[in-house]
Amino acid sequence: MRTIVRILTEKSERLPDRDHMLDYGASAKCMDHGAQPQNRLASSIFLLLTLSVSVLLLAARIHDGFHPSDDPVLAHSAERVLHGERPHVNFHDGYTGGLAYLDALSFRMFGTNLLSPRIMLLLFFVPGVAAIWYIASRMLHPAAASIVTLLTVVWSVPLYPSPVGSWYLLYFAIFATAALFRYIETLNRGWILAAGGFAGIAILFKITGIYIVAAGLLFLLFDEQSELPSDARRRLSAFPVFVTGLLLLFCGMLILLVRNHAGAPEYYHFVLPGIVLSALLIYREWQSRSVPDLGRVLAIATRLLPFLFGVCIPITAFLVPYVAGGYVRPFLQDVLLGSLSRVNGTSLFCAPVGPVAALLSLPIFVLMGLDATLRNRIGRRIIMAGSCVACGLAIWLSVKLPYFAYSIWLSAASSIPLLCLVAVVLLLRTNCGREKTSRLLLLVAVTSMCSLNQFPVSLPIYFSYVGPLLILSMAALVAMGPHPRPSTFAPIALFFLAFGAALLIKNQIYGNGLTLRPEGFALDPGPAKAFALPRARGIRGPAEIVDLYQRVCEEIAAHGSGPLYAGPDSSALYFLSGRENATPILWEFAAGDDARPERILADIERGRVSVVVVNHSTHVPSGPMPSELLSALQSRFPESKTIENFEIRWR
Repeated sequence: MRTIVRILTEKSERLPDRDHMLDYGASAKCMDHGAQPQNRLASSIFLLLTLSVSVLLLAARIHDGFHPSDDPVLAHSAERVLHGERPHVNFHDGYTGGLAYLDALSFRMFGTNLLSPRIMLLLFFVPGVAAIWYIASRMLHPAAASIVTLLTVVWSVPLYPSPVGSWYLLYFAIFATAALFRYIETLNRGWILAAGGFAGIAILFKITGIYIVAAGLLFLLFDEQSELPSDARRRLSAFPVFVTGLLLLFCGMLILLVRNHAGAPEYYHFVLPGIVLSALLIYREWQSRSVPDLGRVLAIATRLLPFLFGVCIPITAFLVPYVAGGYVRPFLQDVLLGSLSRVNGTSLFCAPVGPVAALLSLPIFVLMGLDATLRNRIGRRIIMAGSCVACGLAIWLSVKLPYFAYSIWLSAASSIPLLCLVAVVLLLRTNCGREKTSRLLLLVAVTSMCSLNQFPVSLPIYFSYVGPLLILSMAALVAMGPHPRPSTFAPIALFFLAFGAALLIKNQIYGNGLTLRPEGFALDPGPAKAFALPRARGIRGPAEIVDLYQRVCEEIAAHGSGPLYAGPDSSALYFLSGRENATPILWEFAAGDDARPERILADIERGRVSVVVVNHSTHVPSGPMPSELLSALQSRFPESKTIENFEIRWR
């Protein structure tokens, strides 16, 4: 590690920040000051081309990918909102509630079908890509910014264009980061307010948006510390002690978060980055010259108050109807209950990759070091040629050898904590100017905190919800040093771009996942089939899943048209069959007392349910249906037909 950091920092200490800006950031500065219209034109062309390619890619994939626990369940929540129901009051929403309202709006705009929320996702995708390009362009040449942006696109939404809350969480994390990037340049605190607003909206989509708030607070403390002159002479005062205590409390909360599933992978991925960032801030706190505590309080307040006020604005506006109806308490209880159920539910837990896999990431960081230090043109050309040959060979091996492809995935999925370590040591050893260091710290903080969205379900697709932030952080790390053209790191970026386009998109990792077995990374995931059901028409998924749900919905339609009960964890059938849900349940494990057998039976009788569906699958998060409830349903609905794991019963 020391060798890597030495390589990364050796030359950058000798060169002023202006060297880099003349090379990679010149066009970005010209956009602000209007010095070179041709650079503004070139930047606009690169941005438009990047947006066009990105939108075309997602539009081509918009119908692909289906999992019964995502699209139809989200659509069911949205339809209930469309009928006047309120999330967490009339039904137990799986998210905070904002996504249900947005999807309901998409139904009004584009029709009540599974494609409508995906179109809304595409509409948000456009400014998301533009914000990514803006962030990258502040650090890199416009052409390099376009490559980085396309790399983030290929490793994100097109892999699984389902309108799940995690994609919107990624969008608003990017919007908040872009706003803070603007603050770094202008020092206008209005951008801090905007960043807080984006973080607040993220919380309304998914409660884990609080991680974006945590990242913002870490950055703002770093920003305040950057104004303090360094001095070895220190005197003990209250403010540094208070800050140190808060950061230690933050580290303790990270440990408490993973305590029920504590192991080396969890501590490495979800605790280590927060501890490393906290250690950096504590070190800086005690290395700064003494400033009166009141001055420190005022300096940090001028940053934190706009940010926190921005966070509160959208949340307060969202809660106004709940306050007016007296539903704030049940809303908060249901949101917190659902979150705790997901974190503590052992059936949902999926461990991340082990920390040993981080060794696969070391070559990337070594190449970064070489790129930062190697100034000889002939040497750079040799490294460039070697990188191109190695990347071409790696693509060929990835196609031929699934184990090798899996190792490439691991090199990315395990690199966030290592990136955090290298970035923090680099920040301690170098002084590259306020803008560079602030950008790097901000991106690393947002990436590290948003990586917590992979807990407790660390399936491969969950890495894609944070992957674009990792890519931007890597770009910030590359931008810390001098960069004579061409960059020897460019072939690596192009390699991961080709890897994502050629392998990941085709693999359908949202359903197939990745395993150590060759069949787990099959390049041909099997035949896909489009739904013929009116409410899902055109959406393509695995043929066996599409056939199963179409057969079940056809059987439901054959037995009346009244309300339906389906469980456990079978809410997809309500929207696909067009039937009303007689219960407030979407997921039994998050429904509290409403999931008790007597409550469900009472709802069935009150709603005059004509058909029930029992899911006998052993892979549902809530576990099998209680025997008491199953016996009661079998006696009240004597007629039945079984289609694979679904048992359809009617009177």
